[in-house]
Amino acid sequence: MAKIYSLREGDAFVDLSALPLQRLDRDWEGRELEMPILFTVAFDRERFMFFARTSRVPRYDTTHKPGDFVEGLWNQDVFEVFLRDPFTGVYQEFNLAPSGAWWSAVFSAPRQRSHVAYVGSGAVAFGEVTERSWRAGLSVPRGMIAREIAFERDLQMNVCSCLYGTQYENGVRYATLRGIHGETPDFHNPAIFSTVKVESLDLTTIVE
Repeated sequence: MAKIYSLREGDAFVDLSALPLQRLDRDWEGRELEMPILFTVAFDRERFMFFARTSRVPRYDTTHKPGDFVEGLWNQDVFEVFLRDPFTGVYQEFNLAPSGAWWSAVFSAPRQRSHVAYVGSGAVAFGEVTERSWRAGLSVPRGMIAREIAFERDLQMNVCSCLYGTQYENGVRYATLRGIHGETPDFHNPAIFSTVKVESLDLTTIVE
């Protein structure tokens, strides 16, 4: 079961890479990835945040800068987090590129976009790409999360990624925590969302 970490009120904001990491290591068909993506998802009273890193060379737009708000990031390597309210079916998609560019939108039903979610300077993002790896993180005010989505009650989530390369069939591989064997990959399919475990985390236990 995927986890979302609840950071204690009063904790200082720290590098997201310091939080415990989970693994995204399977594609839509359940096949193991050559290189897993390590990630974490967390929130506190004021912000929602996530981080991802992997030891693979990404395909991305080098003209994008950290914090750029860009639709269509899924056409190249991207890490995605989906949050869904199981009662109303409302869900929110977050995209984060290796460059630190990001995008988000709210949907009232599968692929029925309600609105683009953007808070300008309230979002903080970073991206770092080397010859052999990339890492990126995003932190946004909780005010930009759809009002139907609440971290303090039942919440569904999926974490996924589009990985591009000539070695893949059709040039792309779809990584996801949960997929449906034999069906066309679709990250908006409600069947792949699952209830998450919210776990409280005291940063003083992991930060010197």
